[in-house]
Amino acid sequence: MDVIDVDLHFSGWLLPIENFNFDNAGEFWARGYSQIEFSNPEFRKTGDWEVFLYDVPVPEVFTDVYSSNLRANLLCDDTWVDIRLSITDRKPSEFLHDVLFEYLKIVQIIK
Repeated sequence: MDVIDVDLHFSGWLLPIENFNFDNAGEFWARGYSQIEFSNPEFRKTGDWEVFLYDVPVPEVFTDVYSSNLRANLLCDDTWVDIRLSITDRKPSEFLHDVLFEYLKIVQIIK
């Protein structure tokens, strides 16, 4: 799939591994998302990235609109890297998940 022209939102943070109090990304996501309403959860992996894709509800006034999100984590040089990507669009959720995943593949962490 080619990366398409969309309004992509990108954010993230870096944390020294000694301040990361979880055994793995799955435990991190389980604790962090226990209070959030989401649907269509999907776990993927690409390279060293552990990836969680999901959708969050949008107001009912926007029919057939999806807010699809990607949360990706990796450990690099004793640093926990957390990236979040999101798209809100009328395209199907599965398609938006694939688009987000393709965008993640072009992210480079340079030491």
